[in-house]
Amino acid sequence: AAEHPLRAAGAVTLMLRLHGQRGEVYAEEHGLQAQIAQKLDLLPYTTEAAGGFVGCTVGMYASGNGTDSDHYADVAFFTYENDSCE
Repeated sequence: AAEHPLRAAGAVTLMLRLHGQRGEVYAEEHGLQAQIAQKLDLLPYTTEAAGGFVGCTVGMYASGNGTDSDHYADVAFFTYENDSCE
């Protein structure tokens, strides 16, 4: 897993861009955008690769990577844009 340090406070916008079975993740904070993950292989999450319905959904998920944490994710809104006809 990749790590990308963010400032201590303020709003962060996360963006997931999909291209076929590949994905990229971007974070934007204080007007600065950074790619935090690239060439993510999404094929294992398809019905074809998993051998049946996997119940894939799009949404927010936050983790303390297995440790307790006092931090939290405060999601103000979530939008989905489909700008491709693929």
